[in-house]
Amino acid sequence: MEEAVKKVAKKTVKKKADSKIKMRSSKKFLTHHFQCSVEKMRQDIGWTGTPVWKWIDHMHFAHTKDSSGRTQKYTTKINGHCHELEWEMVDGEPVARIGRAFKEYKGKYYDMPEEQQHTHTCEYFGTDELESK
Repeated sequence: MEEAVKKVAKKTVKKKADSKIKMRSSKKFLTHHFQCSVEKMRQDIGWTGTPVWKWIDHMHFAHTKDSSGRTQKYTTKINGHCHELEWEMVDGEPVARIGRAFKEYKGKYYDMPEEQQHTHTCEYFGTDELESK
């Protein structure tokens, strides 16, 4: 019985192939993260073509850069819209401002109708240092 207990599975270790890549440099950057306040927006929940407007709660997240290091101009999209994002450093802490609501259609951004416009306040919740892809 002890022999059965003593059996050990062997692992196969693969060696990495020698690389001939000569790395010259890499780019590191900071991206700041914000959480936008929960706000109400008007949304058409009708299915028959006749609008049925309801006020619903929603929120967005915002990041100053994407994983490739490109500056982000808009918040995340929620309920078919996003907001313009501006930020700056104030007393050593990132502060974001959220602008008008936009809908995206085929890669272009359009102002939402005035009755659907709303804004959010943003709370900073952290920064990551990333290395570009």
